[in-house]
Amino acid sequence: MQILVAEDDRDIAGLIAHYMQKSGWQPHIATSGDEALAHARKQPVDVAILDVMLPGISGLEVCRLLRADRATATLPIIMVTARAEETDRIMGLEIGADDYISKPFSPNELVARVRALMRRMRRMQARTHLRVAALLTVAAVAALVWWSPATRLATRAAWRHAGTQMQIMVERVLPSREIRP
Repeated sequence: MQILVAEDDRDIAGLIAHYMQKSGWQPHIATSGDEALAHARKQPVDVAILDVMLPGISGLEVCRLLRADRATATLPIIMVTARAEETDRIMGLEIGADDYISKPFSPNELVARVRALMRRMRRMQARTHLRVAALLTVAAVAALVWWSPATRLATRAAWRHAGTQMQIMVERVLPSREIRP
């Protein structure tokens, strides 16, 4: 699993990277917001851990830009910062972070939060895949009915109804935060 660690303090970045490696993951350290954003857009990343106060583009702005980009919109993001006030946490979560942890923090807690976030993402992906498979099955059956000579007369209305039902199902399957095909 690829982990992006965006932290300008080299000691903290090294500590996070060490614990990520110890957990069997491959960390990439970025020391500025610009570097973090460029890496996330260029390389596939499974989780981003962003410090709020980065040189160049702030971690909050990196989070906002990642959420706005179709390719990285669903990337799990954990914000890490020395700012522990409630308003700072709320701002990070409102911008699109999935979790927020204040410094000083336990590296083991951060690892546990990454694991929990990845479990949640895997469950969401599994549900989405099952629902898409169900939609494809409905589409295949509808196509067979459409081409059947015995039912050709009644199929136009059935096809319109099936299309409307499929559109409703797609909207239920893929919430607004997920990328629609």
